[in-house]
Amino acid sequence: MNWSFKVKTASGAWTSHTAGTADFAAAKEKARDHLNEVRFLIKHDMAPKVRKFRAVAAACLKVMEQERSTAGRRSAAEDYIYALKRYHIPFFGDCNIGSIDRQKLVKFDEWRAEKLGRKPKKSTVQTHNAALQRVFDHSLRQGWMKEWQVPSLTNQGAEGDTRATFTPTEYDKLTAYLERWSSEGRKGISRQIRTVLREWVEFVALTGVRPGTETASIRWCDIRPDKVGNTPLIRIMVADGKTGRREIIAPAAVQKCLDRLKAFNVNAKPDWPIFAILDGRYPGPHLCDAIGRVLEEGGLNLRHDSNGDVRTAYSLRHFYATEQRRRGLGYETLKNQMGTSVAMLEKHYDHVKTSDEAVRIVGALPPEAALGIGIKGNGDSRRLVLVNGAIRLAS
Repeated sequence: MNWSFKVKTASGAWTSHTAGTADFAAAKEKARDHLNEVRFLIKHDMAPKVRKFRAVAAACLKVMEQERSTAGRRSAAEDYIYALKRYHIPFFGDCNIGSIDRQKLVKFDEWRAEKLGRKPKKSTVQTHNAALQRVFDHSLRQGWMKEWQVPSLTNQGAEGDTRATFTPTEYDKLTAYLERWSSEGRKGISRQIRTVLREWVEFVALTGVRPGTETASIRWCDIRPDKVGNTPLIRIMVADGKTGRREIIAPAAVQKCLDRLKAFNVNAKPDWPIFAILDGRYPGPHLCDAIGRVLEEGGLNLRHDSNGDVRTAYSLRHFYATEQRRRGLGYETLKNQMGTSVAMLEKHYDHVKTSDEAVRIVGALPPEAALGIGIKGNGDSRRLVLVNGAIRLAS
């Protein structure tokens, strides 16, 4: 049986350690060495408790897993979990948390670029830095690092002018596959998630709402069918957006998604999320996880766009924005629909301006089609415009 020993810390608490040997003399020597090491660390203002990065990250991941089910923090937690598991733990895993310095971070940048096959974009680096800072902050709270040991995180990523999206052909390919996939194989909860996912994908692509954060907040009582003249549309109240509560206008095509969801969940109550499974729960991260798997399977070959960027659930929101710009929808109107700023839209979707103008010049798309809505009958040829998030007939 191996000997163990205890060391009293400055706070008065005792910590237990194993000597790793059954020899008493050797155990005493190891205990003495450990005590000298602790005294050295305290003298030089270094954390006396040493932890591997892997262990600290594991503790942070547990907290992030809980955040995945919290509305408003879901997407950030998903991104942080992915960054830690995919990049930080494989690289820093066996390092002592207090030994990660600027030199190691530079080597990490080089390793990450090699792993990606390109220089990461600023948005990617920003997410990775936020995840890494969470690990450092946890270490500080636990006494495993001192303030001066926390390295400064910089962002030398490439400018991201566009975002991963789908072409119309790729989107049609995805939805056709989901229609088959949702009715195949699985039973129980998995089958329910598949059914909900199909409608979730189409809903995000047709409305531009944020997948996860905002789709979780939309309930049946937030849906109101309406008309402008003889043209049907749907008003949707989004309660959990980044810019607060807002109403968006959706084309009549969304009604097909809603009808299928009602047929699937006939017992749904007015206050249930529209994307709930049969017991009324929103399936949360399972939807974002599932769309990632779908893009990689079934021979779709849709995980990466033509620039090599990884597609995620948010690519459906980017698809909506790109298509609306091509249809001629202006930034002011689009910002109200998507709950974002004109500056952000200009930064990421200005690349579609040329095709937008070309469409309008040749007259291939009438102005009212900018909303995916046409006016038919009654001899009314006026066009629809969006003002402060509501559709009006232009004078």
